Amino acid sequence: MIETGVMASKDEIEEVRSLSAIVFAKQMLSSRFGPEAADMANEKMYKRLHAIALGHGLPEIEGYYGLDAEGQFVKEADNGAVHT
Repeated sequence: MIETGVMASKDEIEEVRSLSAIVFAKQMLSSRFGPEAADMANEKMYKRLHAIALGHGLPEIEGYYGLDAEGQFVKEADNGAVHT
């Protein structure tokens, strides 16, 4: 994981947490919604998180930015997505 030194705001962190909770719920209820619904919610969350990171002036990368536990934007060494 590579730290960017750029922090998300409290509101942005809460938005991502809310999206993450939706992903978790859809994964838990995948028998009702189907695995595609969870996959779509997951993709939506990562795209939104990536857009937030770009809004902070971070450069475009292959894959998606993630957030570490403190709210700092991070990326994997191979530029893949990371979310904790």
